[in-house]
Amino acid sequence: MSLDIAWENLDSPAEPDREVVHYVDLRLMSPDNETRWKRCLLTSDYLAHFLTPSPDRDPTEREELSIVIDELLANAVKFSVAPNESVSMAVQHFGDAIRVEASNLCDERRAKELVEILRRTIEQNLEELFVQQVENNAEDTERSQLGFITLRLNFGARLGARIREDAETGHYRVTVAVVLDRSERSE
Repeated sequence: MSLDIAWENLDSPAEPDREVVHYVDLRLMSPDNETRWKRCLLTSDYLAHFLTPSPDRDPTEREELSIVIDELLANAVKFSVAPNESVSMAVQHFGDAIRVEASNLCDERRAKELVEILRRTIEQNLEELFVQQVENNAEDTERSQLGFITLRLNFGARLGARIREDAETGHYRVTVAVVLDRSERSE
């Protein structure tokens, strides 16, 4: 499987002209997914503070960035094929725009599940999808599937994914990206 889902929508025409203010690229490894899972929020808060250090900045920007990083990082951990595989994260801060990418290896079943979740989130009416998913969660409390919907509804996030078969492992390299662009938001 080689698939791009709304990947082309992640670059705005202004991005090539924007200067990168801050950039972070890291790989996370832990002996088990539970340890990694517990550290997702701590990592996302740290990265948000690192990337928005100025006290003059809108404090909601830091909170939003932490939520986005946590959502992508937690999903990468959750969908990872094995705890000994690293999860990578890259964040580019352009001033008004931020691009967050999380990448992991997963098996075919999880890759297909993620494709379905992303397609629904990108293609369907978000308000209707949110209500439908909340109703579904009343019956299935194992997974909420509200994270990507919430990122799009609350923050106007652009969402995309790139999935490629990893010839070395036979698994799938999944990269999910979110762009938050304050210049695109209506006041």
